[in-house]
Amino acid sequence: MTCEALPITALPSINLSRVDDHRFINKANYRQQIDTAVTEKFDFYINFMWGQPEDEVEGVEATEYFESLNVPFIGLRSRILRKSKTDLYEAARKKGSPPVPSADPNVFPVIVKAVRSCARQFLSDKSICFTAEERDASIANIDRQLQPGRLRALGYPPTDKSKPPTPPLEMKPATVYDLPDDIIVQEFIPGIDYSVVVIGFGKTPIALNPTIYNYPSSEDASNKYRFLTFDIKFHPELSESLVNREDDPQLFDMLQKLAVEAFQVNDMAGGSWGNVDIRIKPDGKPVVIEVNPMPAVFLPPDFGYEETDLIGKVYNRVAPQYDAQYNPQSSAEEVLGRLLSKFNFDGSLLDIACGTGLFGRLIRAKQMSHPNRASSATQNSRHIGLDISSEMARLAKESGYDHVFIGPVQEVLPTITESFDHIMCYQVIHFVSAFEVSLVLSRCFQLAKQSVTIDVDEIPEAYNEAIEKLPPPNNVMTSINHVQEVRDFGVPRGWKLALEERVFGWKSPNTNVDVNTTLFHFERI
Repeated sequence: MTCEALPITALPSINLSRVDDHRFINKANYRQQIDTAVTEKFDFYINFMWGQPEDEVEGVEATEYFESLNVPFIGLRSRILRKSKTDLYEAARKKGSPPVPSADPNVFPVIVKAVRSCARQFLSDKSICFTAEERDASIANIDRQLQPGRLRALGYPPTDKSKPPTPPLEMKPATVYDLPDDIIVQEFIPGIDYSVVVIGFGKTPIALNPTIYNYPSSEDASNKYRFLTFDIKFHPELSESLVNREDDPQLFDMLQKLAVEAFQVNDMAGGSWGNVDIRIKPDGKPVVIEVNPMPAVFLPPDFGYEETDLIGKVYNRVAPQYDAQYNPQSSAEEVLGRLLSKFNFDGSLLDIACGTGLFGRLIRAKQMSHPNRASSATQNSRHIGLDISSEMARLAKESGYDHVFIGPVQEVLPTITESFDHIMCYQVIHFVSAFEVSLVLSRCFQLAKQSVTIDVDEIPEAYNEAIEKLPPPNNVMTSINHVQEVRDFGVPRGWKLALEERVFGWKSPNTNVDVNTTLFHFERI
């Protein structure tokens, strides 16, 4: 049974939440972090932890510990997280329904899959096998891919991801006649893909409107062996459409009935919700493929997993020339300089989207301009950056930053646990989705001890229209105007809005469009 990660849960930390309060749990410190969350005595918790023992993110063990504390919560239970695809298939075969794929590895074509973890990440075109030779090669390939997760499940320390892990002596190569319990070889089911979300109301599962998967246009519609590989599942053109009951009431009712039956056979009661993947074969017969607990059903339709990597590559390319060619087209140095003249930024700093380290350089220059306090201020200063570009991070460290986290802000920020005197979030929030703005803002105020500064670029439509016409990868640099979302977020309790200022922000070098920006500076009361 596969677990599909939400963008926030694709992180190395997972979320326990109450309303808009979030607590992030990682594998290394889950007991301490859960204890801290429980001592805060929230009225209710929602558990979004999904990881199985093989995953890098926490899930099963932390959920078991969380359950032992007897606090009120909804979300996945550990017994559900312990399940695998084989649990569903064996239970269905024992009951006689719903129909599931055959487990005969010699009736071709077959598909070779992982049994646990986020299994779809291991699926490719080569997962379908038409001969014994292809099957055995696919088994050997997935056996190698699963090795790091197996070592994690056994408690081995993390290894250098650039090097293949060394397996313990007792781990033998997998074969079709000696398969480990995390690999399955089964009948490949050709057909049309449907999905049904099921929500548990107490012990009663309720099936929602079924959907049909619409494959990307690049996929050959006449290929009866196509299926949802990892690349296709997260392809930007993949979509789902609601099945209209009036068009085929028999199909509609059958999909809902099978989904409920699969939910019950898999003993999902108490699991809050899940979705059931069903294939309708060319002869019209249905087959249940899998049950997914905690699926990513609440992601925005245009969510993309690859865009952040491309944005990082764009900034990597321009990093060496950024200060000379791009900063002159921005008011950043002037705006940040005025900010430094009004407020004190001595102490520790988390500079989100730090770029080449401009703000840190300005702080140190100001400190050095006051000889009487320069020594003590410099000694007490600690500058940490966060940037999506590894090249920007390198330049920031060369300019004096103590450390720079690398990655998308919405993924990295929730994993940071250190507190900072000041948090600067400049020229970055326009890259996150509307669903992620509150996450970024909440985490900033949780980590900051003295001040939070947020710059919100007011992206005009003309900018995005021009960006979309650019060649890749620059065409992924579309942005969102989040001024209203930041205002709607309001001023957290214990803070005050010390400055709100609207100024010219920058001129886009690629589109020649002017972008204004609104600066919000908050001080702790």
